[in-house]
Amino acid sequence: MPEVILDDDDKRAFQKAGPGAPFGVFQDFEKCDLAAYSGAWDRACQKHYSAMLESVRKYFKTALEHTTLASGKQLQAIVTEAYGPCFWPDSPKVDWEWYKRYNADALRVVAAMGLTGATLSNYGEPLFTLWNDVGWHWAGNSYFRTNAPTSRT
Repeated sequence: MPEVILDDDDKRAFQKAGPGAPFGVFQDFEKCDLAAYSGAWDRACQKHYSAMLESVRKYFKTALEHTTLASGKQLQAIVTEAYGPCFWPDSPKVDWEWYKRYNADALRVVAAMGLTGATLSNYGEPLFTLWNDVGWHWAGNSYFRTNAPTSRT
């Protein structure tokens, strides 16, 4: 899945949060300054937002191209992954708003592409706090169900 785009300034900001951030192992998060991690994520996401959404569009366009068989038959495409980082510390010190905004906007991009199904977040990730945001999931699923084309173009 497309990750957050980081330039050198963003990487330095994450390194101030702790070693291995943002893509360390989960044990590293116990040593991180999670408020600094959250701030670095927010700044990187805002700075590169358009490019990140374009990356989502390109990723799924390529994926859809691979669901058309040589005969021309199109397979049903269902996205079950999040649009963004899988390494996200689930802590009250980490703000979820940009993660949720990015995932929701990425879903809007994907909904216009003719996939059969899509999800806002990978339910295999340890994002337990996010699972509790029933309204966010309801809104995303409702949007996809009412805006996804019935066939790919």
